[in-house]
This record gives sequence, structure tokens and C-alpha cells, in this order.
Amino acid sequence: MKSVIPIVSVWLVLLNSALAAVPSISPNTPTSNVVSVAIGETVQFSISATDSDSNLSGAEWYGHGDNPFVGSVYDANGDTSNAIFSRAHAFTSAGNYTIAVVVYDADYGYSQAVEWQVSVVSQPPDFSSTPASQLGGRGLYVNDFDDVLASASATNKLLAHIQAHQITKLTLYDLHTLLPAASSAISNFIYNAKQLGVNSVGAAGGSEADFDRIMVYQNSAQYANKFDTLYLEYEYWNNNQSFSYFLSVLDYMDSVGGTMPVETYLGWPDSADYAAIASRVDNLFLHCYVTDASIAVNYCKTRLQAFGELYDNLNIWPIFSAEWRPATTCDNPPWPVESLCFMGDWFSNYGIAAAESEFLNDYNALQESWQSGIHLPGFYYFAYSFLDEAVGSPNTPDYGDAPVLGLLSPSATTVSLGQSVTISVTATDNSGNLSGIEWYGNGDNPLVQYVGNVGGNGSSATFSRTHQFNSVGTFNIIGVAFDTNGNYSNSIASSITVTP
Repeated sequence: MKSVIPIVSVWLVLLNSALAAVPSISPNTPTSNVVSVAIGETVQFSISATDSDSNLSGAEWYGHGDNPFVGSVYDANGDTSNAIFSRAHAFTSAGNYTIAVVVYDADYGYSQAVEWQVSVVSQPPDFSSTPASQLGGRGLYVNDFDDVLASASATNKLLAHIQAHQITKLTLYDLHTLLPAASSAISNFIYNAKQLGVNSVGAAGGSEADFDRIMVYQNSAQYANKFDTLYLEYEYWNNNQSFSYFLSVLDYMDSVGGTMPVETYLGWPDSADYAAIASRVDNLFLHCYVTDASIAVNYCKTRLQAFGELYDNLNIWPIFSAEWRPATTCDNPPWPVESLCFMGDWFSNYGIAAAESEFLNDYNALQESWQSGIHLPGFYYFAYSFLDEAVGSPNTPDYGDAPVLGLLSPSATTVSLGQSVTISVTATDNSGNLSGIEWYGNGDNPLVQYVGNVGGNGSSATFSRTHQFNSVGTFNIIGVAFDTNGNYSNSIASSITVTP
């Protein structure tokens, strides 16, 4: 009988071992299991581990020379039930590497492995320019627009970003702080953006007062370049405000804007809201804020379908957010989980075009009848500062063969009623076919001068215009140069304040 006891004990141990739960594991960063980095770049690998038996012990990291690299639960951010294990590694040689991690508990039960395939290249991937969208449209929210307009270099940086990534549509924020004081600069910016491929510029607001201010600009004869659409940014589901107020602002935009298309941002509406929204807007920007393009369609599908089943052929632009922070920080206070944990890191690894291709492949594979009820004109990106940080762009735009306007005098001045002002601007053309300039503003639209009328030639010229101001107010005189092939330059404006 004594020989039975060890046998029973062994079977009990084996049975307990079989019943014990092993840890589970999920990746945090990088979010994709395929990573491309430059030589010398350090990558922060991170996983989350859980153990229902609360006896989580540690993690073993494998790959690239240290086999294994072991981390204890006491070194991690967590406890024996839940822990986040991280490992930073610098890749100093080009090649393809696998980094793998498993976690284990005190009973030496091992989790499944998480793996990353790392490609180390001599140069980092360059996504500072992007081919045109497959859908034809690509839109950009311009945040901090007041800071952009504050300096020529910042304005040129944004224009270069627009050109490099073939942006066709813009939505401009911060107009409540810019209008009316920066009206001339806004007009000038719209003109230049449209020289670089933009075909629509939207004015963003959040209230009736905002759109009143915008329409003062729209209806002024002083500013040659106008907004094309009115855009409502009002997250009624987040602000404890009524849905009826949201609709009332859309109706107000339609009433004051005349033929201007009405647009709005949309997050997560109630099921009863879809028809009322669709009947009031021309363009809908739909929140598709994810960390990886491969899950974007699934994330947005329910809302796309709800609009599609209305069969209104509504224009819907999926929005990707380029905001980003490491996922480990998104899981902890003071930030909510969804705050900034989006696609910035993904864009820096794969670029804009890859995200659009991933979405379209998944969307087209659905082959659902409701898809015929909506139209996807393109993709939208939130927002300029985040996207430029992720993918980059040149610092200055390239207007190609077009002339370039430079030094302006005066850029702004104050004069008395009846006084005359002479405005001068320099123009250059690398192709040597500069032809002339068009002056706009203050009742003569346009006043045209040619190279033959000024001191200059086809490569460079200084144009001047003298105007007597016989009305009190602030006036903007805008100059635009052109060459013999019909190419137009950037515009430049002089702001003249006339006092009694």
C-alpha cells in the first residue's frame, strides 16, 4: 500500500498543473507586428499580461543577441494579476529580426508568444510626400491656424505640407480668433492653397455667432478669396447638449450660407439621429479614430451602414487621427484610454497611402447592398500639426514654373482720408517669362500692369501701384503675378487702414 501514495501524489500534482490557468498576453507597442526602423533607432516593445490565478511571475524576451532577456513582475508596471512588461532595444545593424516575448507564472505556466518582425534599414522610411488619393479627395483639419498665420515660415510650412501630401480639401479652425483682424491673411492663404491643389476650403465654427462672423468675411468685397463650405464642429453627444440644438445650428448654417455646402463632424450618434443629420448636410466627416488601419472599417461599419441604408448618396469622409502617445500611457490616469492613442505612430511607420489602401481593400471586400447608398469622396486627417509630426513634409512649397512674389512695401499702414499710398512688390520667374501683375481691391478688380510698363524683364520686376483712399475703413490691396503661359504666383496683400 505504501507504494500507492507516491503515485497518487504525482497524479494530483499533474492534475493541479493541468487545471492551473496560464497567463494571457497582448501587444501594446508597436501596434503593428511588422516594424521598419533605421539603423541606430531604439524601439520600445511593450505587452500587457494577465493571470487569473494571480501568480504572474515574469517575462522572457527573445531575439537579437540576448536569449533570453528576462524581466520580473516586480520590475514591470503592475502586479501578479496584471502587468505591463516593456523592453527598449536599439538596432545597430541592418537586417531582419524577430523580437518575441512570453510571460510565465509561479507554476511555470507559459503564455502564447507575441512576436514583432523588425526590418532595420540604412535610411528611415520617407513618407514626407504622398501620391494622390485613390478616391480623388484627401482632406486636412488645420489646427492652430492662428499660429500658422502668425509667420511667413509657418504659413509656408503648411502650404508645403498641403502640396507634398496632395491635400485637396481643408477645414480651418480658430477663425473666431482670426476674424475679422486677419481677413487679408486668410484670403491670401486661400489663394495660395488653391494654387497648390486645394479645391475646397471649409470655415469651421461651433455656434451661430461663429457663422455670423464667417459670413461677414464671405460677404465683404474687400477679400477676393472666399470659403467654399461651412463646417460645424459641435460634439453634442459629449457636451450634454440637446440634439435639437445641433440640428438648429445646421439649419442656421444653411440659411446664412446660401448655396455653400454644409458639413459636420460626427462621432457616435443615437440610432434615431441618422436621418435628421443626413437631410441637413452635404459632407459628413465620420470619426474613425483607431490605432491601426486594419481595424478602421470594422470600427466604422455600423455607422456607415446606418447612413447607407438611407440611400441618400451622402458624401462621407472617414477621418483618421494622427494623434499618438505610447499605449501604456493611454491605459493610465490622468488621460482617458481613448485620448491621443490613435494612428500617429502607424503613419510614421507606413504612411498615409497605406492607410487609405488598407481601408479601401477592407471596405470593398464587404460587398454589401447598403454601400450603394453612400459616397466616399476621400479621407480626412486630424490634424495638421500631428500629421506633419508623423510623416513630415518640406518647409517651403514649390510653385513650379509660376512666378513668385516677394518683398512687399508697405505690408500694412495707416493713412488719413484722401491720402495716397504707393504699394510695391517684387516678382521673379525662374523661366524668364514673367508677364505682369494683377492688382485687386478697393473698387478696381483688377488693375493690370505688364512687365513692359515697369522697370524689369522676364526674370524679375518691381511692380508699383498708387491709390488714393477716399473712404474710411480698412482695405486690402492684393497683387498676383502671372507669366506668358498663364501660370499665377502666390498672392501678397497690403492692409491699408484709413482714418478720418
